[in-house]
Amino acid sequence: MGATRRTPQSAEERANLKDELDGALWTFNRIQSAAGPTLRNEIGEAERFRISYALDELRRGTLRQRLSHRAGILRLMRHEAGQDDPPELTDRSRLYIDFMVRISAHVGALSASGWTSALRWFERRLPALIAQVTPEALAVEFERHRTEAIAFMARRISSTRASFHWGPRPGEIATTLQTTTAQLRDAGANRYGLTSIDPESPKERDLKRKERQRREAGMKPQSERTKTAERKVLADCLGCSLRTIQRHEHAGTLAEFVASRDVAKVSTLLKTFTEDRFATPPLPDNDDMEEPQPKTVRHVA
Repeated sequence: MGATRRTPQSAEERANLKDELDGALWTFNRIQSAAGPTLRNEIGEAERFRISYALDELRRGTLRQRLSHRAGILRLMRHEAGQDDPPELTDRSRLYIDFMVRISAHVGALSASGWTSALRWFERRLPALIAQVTPEALAVEFERHRTEAIAFMARRISSTRASFHWGPRPGEIATTLQTTTAQLRDAGANRYGLTSIDPESPKERDLKRKERQRREAGMKPQSERTKTAERKVLADCLGCSLRTIQRHEHAGTLAEFVASRDVAKVSTLLKTFTEDRFATPPLPDNDDMEEPQPKTVRHVA
């Protein structure tokens, strides 16, 4: 069963919790200052245990993340090759194997597992390619990368997940493999923590996704709604119905129809109706036409 999602806390609830936390910290500091050597040692041991448990959680989280990255790279490789275990070793497949070996070495450094565990994973999934590369050569690479990963993490102060992260990151993998979002989705690897090199930002991709959803729901694009409003303006200027404008537009006779109505300076009204999809002929230059004189009513004497 999944964890129950808590409702957002109000500002008042957060303020009350902060006051309680401040009071608890003040009490703890007072007890710690008044404690004797034995109690202070016990408090220090409890703090070290809490910190070590938190760091162990970060280590396990990084381990799960790297295992997910390795599985995603395998999916990409299989999708690109069109088969689960390509029979021929190429420069491209070797590049994929190098990434998976480096991530496997990082997994070994995080979990204290050796080459035997990594080799079993490779032989179950890519037996033909591993036989061509030879396990002995991969074992040398694995141990070299694993030693580098252990030395890297030993030099860091463990406080965040970043202190456990070594090896190729998703951005480097995407840049080297030239992975696109479409490839990730087609390979089913878009939920494995990998990324892509698409020039579009996540915000732009999200806008396009929402645009497709609106089109599928039957909503018209904003440009179409704007053109409808412009058609109404043109119909009012010409003294005809909107349906008449639409009929001439689809027939490709809108320019001749407007010119026949003897309306001055109509070229500015047709700017949005001269696209190739309307197939309208060029409008004659009538900017110098005189304005039609308004009709006057003669009063009978």
